[in-house]
Amino acid sequence: MNIAIWITIFRIVLVPVFLALLLLYRGAEPGTAEGLRYAALTVFLFASVSDMVDGYIARRWGMATRLGGVLDPVADKLLFGLGIIVLSLPPVQGDYPFDPPEFWYPIAVVATNLTLGVGALTAHILHKKVEIRAVALGKAAAVLQAAAMGWILLRLSHAEVFYYPAGVLSIASGIGYVHGAVQQVRAEKNA
Repeated sequence: MNIAIWITIFRIVLVPVFLALLLLYRGAEPGTAEGLRYAALTVFLFASVSDMVDGYIARRWGMATRLGGVLDPVADKLLFGLGIIVLSLPPVQGDYPFDPPEFWYPIAVVATNLTLGVGALTAHILHKKVEIRAVALGKAAAVLQAAAMGWILLRLSHAEVFYYPAGVLSIASGIGYVHGAVQQVRAEKNA
C-alpha cells in the first residue's frame, strides 16, 4: 500500500468521526451546538481536501492502484451519502436543510450510492470483471455534493443552488455508471 491509499483509508476513518459530530450537534444544547457544528465542518473539509490530495498523489507519482480505485469512491459515497442521511433527520435545533419538497435530493444521492454499491457487489459475487471508471459527471456531482454539504454546515442560505444540480448530476452519473457496467458484462459474455 502506498501513501495515496493510506490517505484514502484515513478519509474513511474520518467518516464515523464526522457522523458522530453531526449527531452530537443535532442533539446538543444551544451553547455547545455551534462548536460541534464547526468541528463537523472542519472534519468534513479535511476529508474533502484529502480526497483531492490522494488523487493528485496517485496520478502525479504513478501510485494509482486497483485498491485505490475501489476505496476512493467508497470513501466519497460514505462521506456524502451518510452525511446527507444525518442532515436529513428530523430537526432537533430547528436546523433542517431539506423541506419536504427538497427531500428528493437526499433520496437521489442515497439511492444512487446504494444502486452503485449493490451493482458492484453483485458483479463481484457473479465473478464479473467490471471496472468502475470515473466519469466527468460523477466528479462534478461529487464536487457539488461537497459544496452543498459545506454550504449547509455553514448554515448559509440558498443551498439549493448546489444541491439541485448535485442531485441531477448524481442521478445522471449513476445511470452512466450502470450503463457502462452493463456494457462491460455484455462484452465479457460475448467474448
